Amino acid sequence: MLASLLLAASPPAPAAPPDQSQIRGKEAELSNTRRAIEEAGAQLNALRTRHDRLRAQLRANEREIGEFNATLRTLARQRDEQTATLAQLQQDKIHKEAGLARQRGALAEHLRASYALGKQGPVKLLLNQVEPDAAGRSLKYYDYFYRARTEQIDTINRTLLAVARLEQDIQSKGIELDALLARQQDQKSALEAKRQARQALLAELENEISGSQQRLKQLKEDELALQELVRRLRRALAETPPPAITGKAFAQLKGKLSLPAEGGISARFGSPRQLGHLKWQGIVIDAPEGAEVRAIAPGRVVFADWMRGFGLLLIVDHGEGYMSLYGYNQALDKNLGEQVTARELIAHAGSSGGHERAGLYFEIRQQGTPVNPLHWCKTGNDR
Repeated sequence: MLASLLLAASPPAPAAPPDQSQIRGKEAELSNTRRAIEEAGAQLNALRTRHDRLRAQLRANEREIGEFNATLRTLARQRDEQTATLAQLQQDKIHKEAGLARQRGALAEHLRASYALGKQGPVKLLLNQVEPDAAGRSLKYYDYFYRARTEQIDTINRTLLAVARLEQDIQSKGIELDALLARQQDQKSALEAKRQARQALLAELENEISGSQQRLKQLKEDELALQELVRRLRRALAETPPPAITGKAFAQLKGKLSLPAEGGISARFGSPRQLGHLKWQGIVIDAPEGAEVRAIAPGRVVFADWMRGFGLLLIVDHGEGYMSLYGYNQALDKNLGEQVTARELIAHAGSSGGHERAGLYFEIRQQGTPVNPLHWCKTGNDR
């Protein structure tokens, strides 16, 4: 019994130390894990670097596409103006030719009547006149008549010649414009193909490097960047003269404005963005590619450039702390510092910024804070 108690009270025997092979196995496993982590990190950094580079390329590419689209529209307008001018000149030519025909007919009728009366016209009249004064008056009449007719015909002929030359010049310019338009269209098609290829690759990279959390992080960064831009603009505007605006102040237009583009609303202010607790700070209008975007009120353009997440973005300052923002555009028709009037064409809707669908992103901000645009603008049902 005593022996048993002494044995139970004694401390347990120490465990056998691991042998060297076990230690080396654990170290190898740890080393492999560290190496895998480092490789994954390096790969992630490389993909992020490539991602950023593609975004920079997308920015440059969409800027170019916007410029080409604006140029194409300018050329199309010039061509329409040239066509209208040419049509007007051709109509004028027809009228002048008809007038010339009438003048020639009247002259021929006069010559026939003169010949029938006197066979020799003024010559015979001179020889047959008894009174010299009457003969002189008749000769002056004939001289005035013929000179007036000759001058009129010469004037019409000169006008027709000038019209013909101008018509030739306009036709030549029309051919040049058509050729330039075709070249610009070819370049635009090439740029569009590049943009689509880069967007496809960008989408592939986004799927590789991130899930929903990373996309949420990206959206938050885009929103913060826009807030920072607006903050800087407000600070700069505080030191510059306000825009020259006529009519009612912007605050008095609440509920009376029209939306900047036609189309249904696919995203509403304050609705969730399907990622975390992030919400829309503006609205998205489903405007087709190239649709007209018009300023909601008078103001001054304070930003006109590409911005990540918003593409080609235009911001108008309406004074008294109010701004309107127009994003996703295909092209911008206004430049920094330009004054705009209500309903003036300022851009064309698109899918810039790497978006899949065409549309217009629209915000209104009061003292830098987003407000619901639908409280300010009438929807299609209200118009």
